[in-house]
Amino acid sequence: MKKMLKELPANIKECLEQISSNGEGLIFLVRDSILQGSLSDGDIRRALLEGAELNDSVEDFINKSVHSLTEFSSPIEIHKAFSPGIKFVPVINIDGLVIKVLRIGESSFIPLSEPNLSLRESEYLNEAMKSGWISSAGNYVEMFEKSFANYVDSKYAITVSNGTLGLVLALKMLEIGVGDEVIVPNVTFGATANAVCQVGAIPIFADIDQDTMCMDLESFRSKITNKTRAVIPVHLYGNAADVVEINKIAKNSNFYVIEDAAEAVGTRISGKHVGTFGDIGVFSFFANKTITTGEGGMLVLNNEHLYSKGKMMRSHGFSPNNRYWHETWGTNMRMTNLQAAIGCAQMERVTELVEIKQKNAGIYKEFLSSLYPAKITYVKEHTDCENSHWLFVIKLKDKNLIQKLETHLVSNQIETRRIFYPLNIQPAFEKYSSKNEIFSGSIAAYENGICLPSSTLLSLEQIRKITSVISSFFESIAEKS
Repeated sequence: MKKMLKELPANIKECLEQISSNGEGLIFLVRDSILQGSLSDGDIRRALLEGAELNDSVEDFINKSVHSLTEFSSPIEIHKAFSPGIKFVPVINIDGLVIKVLRIGESSFIPLSEPNLSLRESEYLNEAMKSGWISSAGNYVEMFEKSFANYVDSKYAITVSNGTLGLVLALKMLEIGVGDEVIVPNVTFGATANAVCQVGAIPIFADIDQDTMCMDLESFRSKITNKTRAVIPVHLYGNAADVVEINKIAKNSNFYVIEDAAEAVGTRISGKHVGTFGDIGVFSFFANKTITTGEGGMLVLNNEHLYSKGKMMRSHGFSPNNRYWHETWGTNMRMTNLQAAIGCAQMERVTELVEIKQKNAGIYKEFLSSLYPAKITYVKEHTDCENSHWLFVIKLKDKNLIQKLETHLVSNQIETRRIFYPLNIQPAFEKYSSKNEIFSGSIAAYENGICLPSSTLLSLEQIRKITSVISSFFESIAEKS
């Protein structure tokens, strides 16, 4: 660290010699060990070109906009500090003294998920930009829709600007609105319920099965009323909901099924891709999803009338034959050609990326089961379900340990995520549920479950580290008891 710090006062020559000595092209300037700023060889070169002399003080050339960390910074904060081009970050203590200079790579941060992009994405993106079609018109949008429809074996596909608006569009296509009830699982990302609220309908929460973490059938049946217009089963974390039975119940009671498959690209039941069992399926391509377009989503369906209606609604309700003639309600939910170009490249690798997720889940189970099988369980999968494992979830048999395990993982620079909070306890949604209603499955899932890093860029060595850290956690617990 000493070679990275230079006490003030100092002149340009002294600083240049120290920069040359440490070989890093940079030093941090301190006064009484308190950070003042940084100075690079480039800063010195520019100063000399502007007429500065070697014996001049460096005070006027210091870069004072230096990002620093504290000794209490979390692994996520450390990871974010190393933005592109940043190789060193000083760490200061509570008194403002520099106690360490952290180098990129030393953080060894393992993110929960990250996009897996290749040269092909750049090639297609450049082609889209060169074509001049950078908004919603352009060849890549239709190519992406056809590619995705073919992958899930759906007749039609409609790109949208994000998965949340995809759910809104699906509800609007089915003419669901004010006063209608839509049943959603009580544990899911808030977008599922927000979309229902956005069209003026009422979200009705059904409990989840704590083993599968998907909608509980008994609870679902109990929520059906004469106002029920749709159900939105969610294939949570890539595990398939029992959509076959849900679909039967919905059809017998004459209401729609909109599958929220935002997290389930690659998930199948008896070989059939989720999202294609109900009336409409909705997928998300956010940056942390298995395939991504940055932001974006996709609707899949087999009904030609609904397809034509959805295409109009997605684009201001324009008539297909008269651009500025509004046939129906609509707004701008379109995906850009630039996003679709990335999507097309991702689709060329979708099978590979899903297989990596599934392979890593198998490795996790193999390593963890050999360590503490009595303390850890996994998400239960329905018969004939092929889980794509968007995020790999473990459940602790002792709920009192889950917060401690999360803290232990984060302190070892491993990003985690707890299971989604039950919707009925959140301020935005609590008015839609009775305070006396008990969602035992939802509570158990939240209190016992945690998601482990699941990136398709995750290495075998990183999985070994994660499972080793989990092992050390249980060893420390055993020692204390």
